[in-house]
Amino acid sequence: MSPAGYDPGAAHRWLHYDEAGTAASLPDESRHTNPASEVTSISELARSLSEPPLDFTERYFPAKLSFDLVTDSRRTGHLHRDGVSRNPVLTLRAGGGSAVPENRYPNERLVDLPGYNHLDVLTAAADRNDGRPERVSQEPAAFATG
Repeated sequence: MSPAGYDPGAAHRWLHYDEAGTAASLPDESRHTNPASEVTSISELARSLSEPPLDFTERYFPAKLSFDLVTDSRRTGHLHRDGVSRNPVLTLRAGGGSAVPENRYPNERLVDLPGYNHLDVLTAAADRNDGRPERVSQEPAAFATG
């Protein structure tokens, strides 16, 4: 688990997501996290960040996409700015991390993911601490078949 904030008086260390709230935890762990907010396996995250391709996050959060969407260029004729409103949309919104503006589309299915943070939507373990299945895999499958 990673600290939610920096506290110079706290002992920070990595702990596997399913060890939060167990005997392996530090006594003051609850000041920083809880089992419900730990969803990513540190070993899987380390593997994702160290195996090729090393730009693992760029595939999912491409900086160029944001740039292209806000830039008025000669290529604007190739952008279908109404495409999102014309098609079904699945939005998986992490409960923590960076705040994003509220977007509501006519055909949107919004799924809130409490306990998830920014990259957890890509790296969450299949077995959740609360016994429920990992939703980032299940929701797109249900969306595609529903």
